[in-house]
Amino acid sequence: KVILCIGYINHIKNKIDLIKLSKSLKNINVKIKIIYNNYDKNYLDKLITKIEENNLQNIMLCLDKDVILEDEILKSWLLINTSITEVSPLSLIEGNSLNKIFLSYKVGNLENFYGNITNYNLDQIIFNIRSLNNNKFFEKKFKEISMKNYLMNFTRDNCKNSFIKIIDKI
Repeated sequence: KVILCIGYINHIKNKIDLIKLSKSLKNINVKIKIIYNNYDKNYLDKLITKIEENNLQNIMLCLDKDVILEDEILKSWLLINTSITEVSPLSLIEGNSLNKIFLSYKVGNLENFYGNITNYNLDQIIFNIRSLNNNKFFEKKFKEISMKNYLMNFTRDNCKNSFIKIIDKI
């Protein structure tokens, strides 16, 4: 099972928490894959050092140009977002469109994405990953709810209509 994280690598995106997550999930068959396209060099170096120092075999880093993002989402089990602030992450909406649920911190408007799991802290994320790993019923229900939310709010036509309503008010 792969937990996928997509996006920038910097202090705001808080990928260091994925190192902590990786350490806590060593005893279950889960890997964390970070696909990034832009990065803060010092922060990336810090991540690599932490991975090596802890001899973590269940976490990997990949440049987005080296993968087909849609395939990576389809192959993943869950998506994760560890940002300390967020508005509306397109990668998570894309994941929902491909029937994937995501876990994130309770920041920005992420709690408005129904069928996904927002968390107050890393311990809660760990608990929820372990729970989903052992409970296919809840995983299935979350996927159903997140897909319904996607179809009601984020399809191309819905976004187009929302944009037109905004423009019409100007």
